Amino acid sequence: MDKRYRTKYHLSMIENLNYINEFGMEEFLTKERDKWRCKLCGATICCHNGLCLNCNIDTLLINKKYRWEMDNKKPETEVMRSTEQLLEDFAY
Repeated sequence: MDKRYRTKYHLSMIENLNYINEFGMEEFLTKERDKWRCKLCGATICCHNGLCLNCNIDTLLINKKYRWEMDNKKPETEVMRSTEQLLEDFAY
């Protein structure tokens, strides 16, 4: 299950639990808020597709089944490029 979550949603339940055990829930929630916040507008980034639901809504309107891994399979659009740049800022 952890492998699937790491692959599909770019998060690890085991790593999350270890982090909580080491640093506490408050520190974990702060880290996650920062991790899943759009650097451009502050809205939430969706864990299912890696897109900001404010800045990248056009990508979802064009392709409702868009997922993280599609960036490697389809030609880049301006929206996808901006999403990749945002994701590079995240510490996994």
